[in-house]
Amino acid sequence: MANSARNAAESEFWRPPVHERAPTAPAAQSDACEHCGTDLVAGSRFCHVCGCARGTHSTGTPRLNLAPYLVWARIKDGLGLGSGPLIALFAGTVCVLGALFTGMVYSATTALDWQAVQFWRSEWLLAGMAAFMAGILLKRNV
Repeated sequence: MANSARNAAESEFWRPPVHERAPTAPAAQSDACEHCGTDLVAGSRFCHVCGCARGTHSTGTPRLNLAPYLVWARIKDGLGLGSGPLIALFAGTVCVLGALFTGMVYSATTALDWQAVQFWRSEWLLAGMAAFMAGILLKRNV
């Protein structure tokens, strides 16, 4: 009688399937994070302190972690700039890179195409100069 009730419960579509065994964690995973050394929460795939995935450093392949270098406050303090000049610096750098890559992306086959590419480069460079000048004007005197 108990088996028939259990089979009926498993066949109903709104109930989740009944599993007899609980999922087990792999034996190769340790209880401490290999990156920062904190204790891992049971069943977690990532460290709750540093965010490193479980078992990533045991493979022997080094991982490049750029997150500490891309913190806005650390960049501001390292360059000695405020938010406005730093945004202008990034915008000017993007514009100069745009001027460099314009010649690589577009190929000129006629004189008219060459003039158009040169015009686009000059626009990118003017935008870069304007961004750098805005950064200089926004910089606070230290």
